[in-house]
Amino acid sequence: MANSDSGADLAGESRDSSPDFATLRARSQRRFALIGGGGLLLALIAGGLALWSQQRAARRELDGAVDSLRDCLLTGPLDEKESVTLRFRRLQLRALAHPDAELVTDAVKIWPFSCRSATGAAQAALKDSATETQLATLSALGKFLGPQSAVSRDASAIAEAALRTLNEVHDAPVRKGSEPLPPSVPNVDSIVASTPLSQKGASFSRTYTEDNPGLSLPVLIDDQDLPAPIVCSFRDSLEAQCRTLSELAAVHGHGLRLLGTSDPDAPNLIFAGNRGSEGIFVAGSATPIDHLYSYGGYSAKDGSLSVLGYEEAEHGMVLAQKAGANAVVRTSLKPNFRVGNYFYGSQLLWDQVLVRGVTPDNERRLFTLPLDKKDKSSFELADIGELAEPGLIRPGQQAEPHLTGCRTEQATVVRVRGYDHDFLTFRINGKFSMPVPSSTEGVLSCYGSTATLVWATRAAPLRVAHETCTSAGCQLAVVTEKELDHETTELRAKDNASLAAVDLAGRLLVVWLAGERGGLRLRMASPEAFGHATDTVIFDDHVSNAKVVEASTILGFRLYSRASFAVLLLSTLAGVHAFHIDPSGTIAPFEIKMQ
Repeated sequence: MANSDSGADLAGESRDSSPDFATLRARSQRRFALIGGGGLLLALIAGGLALWSQQRAARRELDGAVDSLRDCLLTGPLDEKESVTLRFRRLQLRALAHPDAELVTDAVKIWPFSCRSATGAAQAALKDSATETQLATLSALGKFLGPQSAVSRDASAIAEAALRTLNEVHDAPVRKGSEPLPPSVPNVDSIVASTPLSQKGASFSRTYTEDNPGLSLPVLIDDQDLPAPIVCSFRDSLEAQCRTLSELAAVHGHGLRLLGTSDPDAPNLIFAGNRGSEGIFVAGSATPIDHLYSYGGYSAKDGSLSVLGYEEAEHGMVLAQKAGANAVVRTSLKPNFRVGNYFYGSQLLWDQVLVRGVTPDNERRLFTLPLDKKDKSSFELADIGELAEPGLIRPGQQAEPHLTGCRTEQATVVRVRGYDHDFLTFRINGKFSMPVPSSTEGVLSCYGSTATLVWATRAAPLRVAHETCTSAGCQLAVVTEKELDHETTELRAKDNASLAAVDLAGRLLVVWLAGERGGLRLRMASPEAFGHATDTVIFDDHVSNAKVVEASTILGFRLYSRASFAVLLLSTLAGVHAFHIDPSGTIAPFEIKMQ
């Protein structure tokens, strides 16, 4: 019994300890399923990570391409209130200064052509994600940057559209460029911050200064577009004294001129009609001091006034003088030598009456009569020797006297017209030097005891000549068109009327309207170094109301100089403004004080 029980137990044990292969298979299948599912999940995660990484890399590539193009186009963060259009115009003014050859051989380094590759990269990065409109704007930009003419064309619409697309795709701040930005350039929007001579522009067709430059610079603007003539006195400071000559309305239509010479701070003489035939006025007074066909005049710092002219009754020269409130006194001048033509051969230069005449011995000489000399009938011989040539009345210069001059604190220079040459004599410490021959062309000016003559040729190719003269002789330097425009067609003066040149303290100062879109530019250097000097853009004439405009906003400009400063008068749609230029080339607006 005991054995049977024991056998039964053994059989049961035997059955309980046998493997349950079905269960094991089920468990194995579940285990493999879990492992397989986990592997698949890991594979899916890995694939997702790879895809995400690829997408992220693609996005980084896209954002990088967009950022690179934006940075290239703008070259730095926009200034406050600066638009994309104005930044492009600002960069264009600098780019235009590259010579034509550089725009071909080194275009890849020059803005905006340096942005060609960045434009292509942005197009490629956006080809699968951008809209048709966005792709079209980048395509238009690429086409714009293709030809060399892109440097001078207006890119306003294309640039605005391209930057708008870039910002839509990835709006990010513009990074600072490797090169400093060009300075902002004044335009009609910003120039209104300075006081104008007139709020209305003028053509400057009737703008005059004294024919014989002295220590100060008076300028008369008798433009018919202005309500009344304006006269301003400029000195070597940033303040100018101006007056509206409304009191001369009655003779405004006869034409007004500054034909005399003057001391600083002395009232200017205004000549109306035919060289004063309709009246000679002192600025600020409606009462003429005389009516006289005049050769010249002098307004002295002591208030005395002198006019040299021609008197019909006497058929000769007359000196009209007024002191204070006294009446004008006329004195006939009867030289004791022959004078061929008083208009061409006589002049009043400050305190000296100068006359070219022929002695009884048939020698052509220069004579002088100091104003303070009591005997007005006795001229003194300016001991400069014989004038070698008679004066030639050149075509187009019939209304120009043959005696002119300029004055500094150290010297008075007298220029005498000759035939093949002109002649200069220097009055230093009261004595005249022997005459030295000079060119027959040019505007005469002085600094120290040196005289200069500057002129621009009127036939192509354009050249500017600068002659420096002392009592020892003259030296001529010529600046060629190649030196003027640096072989940059886009910066070439549009015509001769678009360029003005003067001397300033021995340096050549040129202001010109450059090409179609190059702005108003200034360059100053010695004539020898002029071709290597750089330009300064002093006014952008193609910006108005914060937009780039096709037509120039400049109506005209005039450039004048004295010994230590120059004056630029600029007429624009914002009015007439005046700028002071010092011998270093620094330019600043005058503060206008209206009297």
